[in-house]
Amino acid sequence: MGLPRKPTTPRPSKSGIGYTLRAGADYKVNKQMTLGGQIGYDTFGDYNESTAGLYIRYMLGDH
Repeated sequence: MGLPRKPTTPRPSKSGIGYTLRAGADYKVNKQMTLGGQIGYDTFGDYNESTAGLYIRYMLGDH
């Protein structure tokens, strides 16, 4: 019998220029806690992606 074959769809290849932009920042609240965030943008041809994130970093113990 064997394994079934996966159907394939031909996809055109593209060439060109893509770019990525990223920025991030941290703010040290105190000795143990840091707040931060990041944003980003990626593009190539018809593809565009935007990202964003926030975080809290808390260090346990003595530092």
